[in-house]
Amino acid sequence: MTIKERLNLIKDELSAISISGNFPNCSTADKVFDKLTAIAEGAKKHIAKGRTVEGFAIGLKVYLKGKALCSKADTSSGAWQDTDVTAIEVMEAAVLAPGDATEREYMFSELLKSATKKEAYDWDGRFELLRIATKLITAKNNKQWLDKLAEIGEFHCKQPYSQWKQYSKILLMAECTLHFEPAAYVSYLDAHLDVEEIRKRRVELAIKNGELDSAEKLALEGFKKYQKFSHNFWAESLVEIYKKSRQIEKLLAFFEELLFKSMHSQKYDAYDEMKAIYTEQGVWAAEYKRILEKAFTTHRELYISILEREQDWEHYIEALQASPKKIYDSGKKFVKEYPARVYALYRIAILSDAETANNRKNYYWIAKHIKEMVKLGGIAEAEALIDELIRLYPNRPAMIDELELASQGKRSKAWDNRRRW
Repeated sequence: MTIKERLNLIKDELSAISISGNFPNCSTADKVFDKLTAIAEGAKKHIAKGRTVEGFAIGLKVYLKGKALCSKADTSSGAWQDTDVTAIEVMEAAVLAPGDATEREYMFSELLKSATKKEAYDWDGRFELLRIATKLITAKNNKQWLDKLAEIGEFHCKQPYSQWKQYSKILLMAECTLHFEPAAYVSYLDAHLDVEEIRKRRVELAIKNGELDSAEKLALEGFKKYQKFSHNFWAESLVEIYKKSRQIEKLLAFFEELLFKSMHSQKYDAYDEMKAIYTEQGVWAAEYKRILEKAFTTHRELYISILEREQDWEHYIEALQASPKKIYDSGKKFVKEYPARVYALYRIAILSDAETANNRKNYYWIAKHIKEMVKLGGIAEAEALIDELIRLYPNRPAMIDELELASQGKRSKAWDNRRRW
């Protein structure tokens, strides 16, 4: 059976992808993209049963339709991304599946033709199609792929953001080299290390091949240059390298660097791992004291976070005297042990908020925090604070109104059911 005849057997599935029209709202657009995603998921069954071309044809058509609709659809839920990702998964599964030369030639040809179709929409859309096509490159069709890349690149690189598109072209050439000339792949990567994604691939390859010294050098350079934008990859790579090479001192030093300098949440993973190593070495108590002293003098936010992480509430409460508003997030964690000190910090924080409050939204939050005091058991303290605020600010009727509602909220659901602002 020819490919054309095989595709004719799934014409109903292909016809279902032919969606057109305008999308007045997010809900309408999302329903369409959800339908396309479901069709693409169904294509995976074709591939699993050996009907590679059929699955590929559906995936490609869904991908192009999704790209075309995305430009005019009002969607904010990410439904279009699900369609995009699922269609790409289908196409990649198809080109990697066992198949005869005719099938592979058909898929390669369709990918190249589609890469210049209007429906491919933008450089990223064309990039994906050419990237998938690299897995089908042979000595016979390599020139066709290169010609198509040149054709697309010549147009797009004249447009805005051409530097990124040039980088994308380099990435595509890396894919081409990997599949067509694997022996030249490393040399190609080494020649383009100024492109971050290329450097990432080179680091991954070096780690995989056990070239840990080379991987460390490349990853350190990447961490210094790109950590603001893609911090996790470089940090995780360096941790992996130091663990595999058993460079414990370097690993501990790097964890400490992450802890004190990183702006990412990954710093707390570093803290936990550092603690585990020092604990195993039997020196955690001394190192904890050193780290805490360093944080106290150089990084007060970190100091408070470590105390909270270790549930060192005695020192934590002392630290909050300088940052009382943090009690809003953490008070419930230690109110049973230190109720009076928690209520006192709430009072300090709320009085500080009241000094600068100047609209009903601000007053609502003041009242909300007072209600939190009540939930934590500080009923008498909350009542006294309300009286104090009314006495301090008698000329703020909106605030007094919110405080009275908060007071009523201690005995009824009126506060919860009220429209806030």
